[in-house]
Amino acid sequence: MVKRKINIILLTILMLAIISGCWSRTELNEYSIAAGMAIDKSGEMYEVSVQVLEPRQYESNKSGGASSSPVSLFKAKGYSISEALRKMTKTSPRKIYLGHIRVLVIGEKTARNGISEMMDYFRREIYYRADFNIIIAKDSTAEQALLIISPIENIPSSKVYQSLEASDQYLSSTKGVKLDVLIKGLLSKGQSIVLPGIKLIGDSKKGNSLDNLKTITNSADILLIGLGVFQEDKLIGWLNNEDSTYFNYITNNVKKSGLVFNCPGEQHKISYAVMNSKTKVKGRVEQGVPSVDIFVRAEINIVESACLIDLHQPGNVTALEKSASKYVEDSIVVTIENVKNKYKTDIFGFGKVIHRAEPKAWKALSNNWDDQFKDLQVTVKAEMKIQNMGSVIDPIFKKPGKE
Repeated sequence: MVKRKINIILLTILMLAIISGCWSRTELNEYSIAAGMAIDKSGEMYEVSVQVLEPRQYESNKSGGASSSPVSLFKAKGYSISEALRKMTKTSPRKIYLGHIRVLVIGEKTARNGISEMMDYFRREIYYRADFNIIIAKDSTAEQALLIISPIENIPSSKVYQSLEASDQYLSSTKGVKLDVLIKGLLSKGQSIVLPGIKLIGDSKKGNSLDNLKTITNSADILLIGLGVFQEDKLIGWLNNEDSTYFNYITNNVKKSGLVFNCPGEQHKISYAVMNSKTKVKGRVEQGVPSVDIFVRAEINIVESACLIDLHQPGNVTALEKSASKYVEDSIVVTIENVKNKYKTDIFGFGKVIHRAEPKAWKALSNNWDDQFKDLQVTVKAEMKIQNMGSVIDPIFKKPGKE
């Protein structure tokens, strides 16, 4: 009897899946699928651009027979984002489905005036998934960033998304920020938000033409350029690539990265691949004065070396580890001081660390935390351990005194 009931339940689930699948196929014919969205604002009007896939052209482009763009761009203005999107039905032959956008690009000028109002729309609208990246277009409108067609990935939204994901994974000079993380950051205290930036390089007019796919070097492209710093919901400036990297060290967001600096006591360079980085940040308050301790530990592999020192000697390997540790410590301190002096807002989440460690003391500190942050005492300790020196230890060139 029980087995029969289970079979009936399974059969019912299967039938529902089949029915819903057929319904979905029918509905897809009525939709255009959006890959990305761009938002600019002029006065009180939102200028919304949506990049829509052209499936037949996309398949043609993948097979090498590109004759027209794999995407179309629909634009409209409105006093709200939702109004602008509704107005797109005047030009779009199909209803635009926004549930699978990969990126939301916001123009720099718009971001400097605040993003909370537009994020309220995305927070309320049930059709959006929370796993798309939000990005700031530096020195340009958001629309321009969705117009550049590039080789390999010729859907602009996907190109931006995949570049960001790859950089986040292997370079650590930027940071992908999804919608749910951004909303949480805007609502929380003790940490200001950052968002990744992109910059248009080259000739933008040629970049939105299929001719940009037909040359070895692109006439235009989109470049990741570090992190935008926010105070409350307004963009106030940018971290360069170096500071963006060490921001990620501080916030425990380094997956893989690299280090390049002088060999100890030499002018020659040594390069490391950074693996398995882990950062711990501890906070405390003593006599009303907050302070933070940062400890970074990572495994590093030597990938290039022009050092003259003998790496067969354990003491020399230890010296390399110490120099790498000192380099990371100094770089983290420089990044923190740059943010303190230039932006005076806590993007590292030190306030949250203090809150967790000293909740009672945090109540007194939280009302003017950015002022407290400027004078925050921070100590940094790094421990970089060499795990691998490559398939050979000695460099190709001969060392002095060796035959």
